[in-house]
Amino acid sequence: MPGPAIRVPRGQRVSIDVENGLNEGTAVHWHGIRLENRMDGVPVLTQDLINPNDAKTYSFVPPDAGTYWYHSHYISHEQVARGMVGSLIVEEETPPDVDHDIAAILADWRMEENSRLTDEFTDMHSVAHAGYMGNFARAFLSQSSVRIGDRIRLRLINTATNRIFPLTLNGAEGMVVALDGMPLSQPKTLEEVILAPAQRADLIVDVTGPVSLDMPTRQSPYRLADIEIDGTNIERQESPILPLMANDLPTPNEPTQHLALTMMGGAMGGRRGGRQHLGIQQCVRSPVRTIRII
Repeated sequence: MPGPAIRVPRGQRVSIDVENGLNEGTAVHWHGIRLENRMDGVPVLTQDLINPNDAKTYSFVPPDAGTYWYHSHYISHEQVARGMVGSLIVEEETPPDVDHDIAAILADWRMEENSRLTDEFTDMHSVAHAGYMGNFARAFLSQSSVRIGDRIRLRLINTATNRIFPLTLNGAEGMVVALDGMPLSQPKTLEEVILAPAQRADLIVDVTGPVSLDMPTRQSPYRLADIEIDGTNIERQESPILPLMANDLPTPNEPTQHLALTMMGGAMGGRRGGRQHLGIQQCVRSPVRTIRII
């Protein structure tokens, strides 16, 4: 792992052939992309399984630039944990002024003492939480070196099935410019970034020294990745970090109904106090616009 990185321009059709070399079925979900339902990769609901030795072509037009990813959507607690994931980058027509665009895929695994991957994917605790907590973690980077003074875009993608990653970046200073593929109207100060499973964050930072990505723990920082320093960029001039170009998202109308939703339980719902009452607004409205993808 990870699977091959896929980079596509916003608004242009992409066709991706998936060949199943497993001894069981699979499907691929394009996480975070607004696309037609039949290409969403949910077995039985939106498509038939891709059986062993069969293939399927996924074809869609990504309408929004940003950082996304793809992953198995069948027996996900095992197939994703075994590495069926990859980055899916939808590029802007006018990208930000950076020297490097680097994707970092975060994952963890449960390893035996002999460094083999454990087969404990279906113990009751892991199934109840839709995935396991690993005892070994890493970040896979699409680039291994930068220069002092470089400005880089770092795309963080949490592909772990259960782990929430708190992250600190050393050797660089900058801003958070996008969350879950969507640009922020104003970049946020970069302190600690926390990513739950499937979440993404885009950073734009200036390199000040050897770069490393750590996960803070109770004992000490846990090193996830290093980026080596290879020289100095003497051409880059200091400049502010600007917001990314906003995506053209439809805007909903005002809500016309207000409904109450009672939520109970969950994986740990047997405990007292597990019942919550939340007020939820449901919007009943006409679509602002229709997007038809053929």
